[in-house]
Amino acid sequence: MFVVLFHEHITANPKYWWIILEFVDYARSHPGVAFATIDEFAELARHGQRFTAF
Repeated sequence: MFVVLFHEHITANPKYWWIILEFVDYARSHPGVAFATIDEFAELARHGQRFTAF
């Protein structure tokens, strides 16, 4: 699991969105990478399920 937190001064300002989009494209280029909210991850862990790539 790799948690990425974006501060509001970045996500609220469109001039910085390229950073987020570039990171997502980079991450997606690697096999086995999946995206989930922290709530989705916690729900899987709560039920003893492993989080696997989609």
